[in-house]
Amino acid sequence: MSSVKISIIGAGSAVFSLRLVSDLCKTPSLSGSV
Repeated sequence: MSSVKISIIGAGSAVFSLRLVSDLCKTPSLSGSV
């Protein structure tokens, strides 16, 4: 399986960005990709 790359450009506020990254990290299919 190829590695997953996630880019966030212009995600708004810092709080929104952190929540978005947190939610992505909790996604089972992306587990261990950070």
